[in-house]
Amino acid sequence: MNTRTMYWFVGAVFALLFAVGLVSMALPRAQAATLMPITRQLDFGSTGTDVSTLQTLLASSPALYPAALVTGYYGPLTRMAVIQFQLQNNLPPVGRVGPLTRAKLNAIINSGAVTIDVDSPMMSNVAVATNPTTATISWTTNEPAIGKVHWSTGALVMSEATAPKTEPTTSGFVLAESSPGLNHSLVVSGLGSRQTYYYNLTSLDTSQNVSVTMPATFTTP
Repeated sequence: MNTRTMYWFVGAVFALLFAVGLVSMALPRAQAATLMPITRQLDFGSTGTDVSTLQTLLASSPALYPAALVTGYYGPLTRMAVIQFQLQNNLPPVGRVGPLTRAKLNAIINSGAVTIDVDSPMMSNVAVATNPTTATISWTTNEPAIGKVHWSTGALVMSEATAPKTEPTTSGFVLAESSPGLNHSLVVSGLGSRQTYYYNLTSLDTSQNVSVTMPATFTTP
């Protein structure tokens, strides 16, 4: 093989690999996917994809988790289901996911016995820009989602969802987008100068999977 032919061959291989990569990136997200192992300890008030994974695994057994809510928020219904799981597996019924419970859950996940779509939106790049009367809150998600901002002059109170594929109930005022997207920006207006406000974010994808953030604060200048 001469040098020119070799360069052509290498270039063709890279082009093929790049094309395959594009096809892979274009695959729809809303497909049944094997659950990923839980990577951290979980307790009442925890949020995120690990909580969604926990809830999905528990929901596969109606006797353990009859509510079957996959919300990404670890509330009282999830805690009760974890206690039932622990009793069923001869673990201390403490209602939180510590090392022993996480090991047992991950053993079930690694066995491949449970496959379902739990692909809640992943939120990142959260930023708050303030002036004396408004705050612009922006963030991104790794898949199209409808964004919401809950805000209040006092501490926000969150409670677990009461229906499948719905977000937790959060106190305070709410702003919501009208259509899903990757880049989110909502403007909170009517604020007072030099005031501290509480807020949290919710992202809901087209499969009704939900992600929420823990409450945070911003202060106007």
